Amino acid sequence: MSESKITEGLGSRLAEFLGVETTASPRFMMITFANDDVQKFTMDTSATAKNVVAFVEGVLSGEVKAFLKSAEIPEDNSAPVKVLVGKNWDSIVNKPDQWVFVELYAPWCGHCKSLEPIWDELAQVVASKTDLVIAKMDSTANEVAGVSVKSFPTIRLFRVGSAPIEYEGDRTLDGFKKFITEKTGMKFDTANTETNEDL
Repeated sequence: MSESKITEGLGSRLAEFLGVETTASPRFMMITFANDDVQKFTMDTSATAKNVVAFVEGVLSGEVKAFLKSAEIPEDNSAPVKVLVGKNWDSIVNKPDQWVFVELYAPWCGHCKSLEPIWDELAQVVASKTDLVIAKMDSTANEVAGVSVKSFPTIRLFRVGSAPIEYEGDRTLDGFKKFITEKTGMKFDTANTETNEDL
């Protein structure tokens, strides 16, 4: 393999990790590593010595905010399983008085692919519940401040004002329903529908 092909391959993979288009190069960025937290910062001004110095100083002082990659918001997000991206995370997950059960996945993950029909079925079961959302986000294409993923799938229950709750049970419909009942108080009848006891 030629040196140019190796360089192109590494450059493409680096651009994917950073969340930038290869057509947008050249681009100046800084990456910081602290306590397993990787943060990326991008310089949007022209590449002059003065601007580079100001950019580095801004990153070190905290004035420059971290760059978070995001796919575009889906034009149609009406399916039972809501699609999350970096750009719509706040409007869905951080909505007051709402529980959001999220699968953080990778498209290449075999376990995630196996989970997909079960996740879709769960969304159908709770579709009539206005304060519970079943959602998923491709964590290889989207980043959210404070949300780290070390393995796929990672499944968490979110509610504004509370710490996210990690799901570590069986990846089955019954397992998910039991977890939802324990954490939210929502109940389901034997026909996989909600009861009216507390809803």
